[in-house]
Amino acid sequence: MTLFGDADPVLTADIERTGATVRHDDLDPLVQLVQAQRLAVEVARSRGLDADTPATSRGRSCSADPNTPPP
Repeated sequence: MTLFGDADPVLTADIERTGATVRHDDLDPLVQLVQAQRLAVEVARSRGLDADTPATSRGRSCSADPNTPPP
């Protein structure tokens, strides 16, 4: 678990009680956000997915009849 921004000791202790490892560094939260996004893209690639084309946008996201005109 990576905490962005200031590390709250109570939150850190709660997370660690679940058995998770808490990671926190003093980087700017925006830098941490970029790192998280890069990790997400790499995980998607390793699973054969395209992070720029999520499954929900590959086709229609609703089951409406495409031949029915809008109300």
